[in-house]
Amino acid sequence: MIAASVFGILYRSGLLRTLVQVYLGIFGVTICVVETVDTKSLARPLAQFKAFVFKYFHFMFVLYGRALFYGFCTSLLLAQWPYAPDVLVGLWMSFVTFTYAVVGFVGSGKMKESGFPESEDGLEAAFREADVDRDDRLSPTEFEGLCKSLPMHMTLQEVEAQMLMVGTDTDGFITYDAYMKYFILASQPNRQVAHLTNFSR
Repeated sequence: MIAASVFGILYRSGLLRTLVQVYLGIFGVTICVVETVDTKSLARPLAQFKAFVFKYFHFMFVLYGRALFYGFCTSLLLAQWPYAPDVLVGLWMSFVTFTYAVVGFVGSGKMKESGFPESEDGLEAAFREADVDRDDRLSPTEFEGLCKSLPMHMTLQEVEAQMLMVGTDTDGFITYDAYMKYFILASQPNRQVAHLTNFSR
């Protein structure tokens, strides 16, 4: 997306087209930074940018928020027809968006059918057992272990999608608070309605 944007700026004329290409470049950098799991591997300015995105655009760290953003990028890229580089990247982004949504949906269904603990005490006990290093966060490996301890068979992609459903921090870990909030709401439909009602106020 970044390369297509640079080529678009260099080889297309017009203020609007150039502006769209600049935005696509910014979105491309944002996607690369957000998709990088290990924040320590990022240069300091990029790590600071990731923290900025996490603070002000937190939806990028949640599965369906990210999928919606990718869908927006897809529509912007495909709207550049007949400029082939943008259209090709747009087709790739549409595949990624569709994959995010489907894998998240399938993984959520498996999670609900798994017999995941519904009580707060049961949820906390499952978290504490999975949190091997006792840092009040679940790494991808720890969360995968938690999922494998339940009677469900999830692929690695489904585990990663569920991590995004729960919500991760900038390092790709699930915090205790995010875990409890997600699974308490997921296990008790009446609380979901109450939570949504309070959110809308």
